[in-house]
Amino acid sequence: MSRATLARRFTDLVGEPPMTYLTGWRLTLAADLLRGSDEPSRPSPAGWGTERPSRSAVRSSAATG
Repeated sequence: MSRATLARRFTDLVGEPPMTYLTGWRLTLAADLLRGSDEPSRPSPAGWGTERPSRSAVRSSAATG
């Protein structure tokens, strides 16, 4: 299956393109992890190197979304 076909089928099924869905999922995961964290420099398993970029991305997304 081609990437274009996969992307089209994914969008039809889920209602948004794969990268949009993935970005939202990562931001939700990061926000959940940040809510439970007291450590200022803990590495982020959501895909950012440390907690600071995670907080920045979540705040930015919340402000625009």
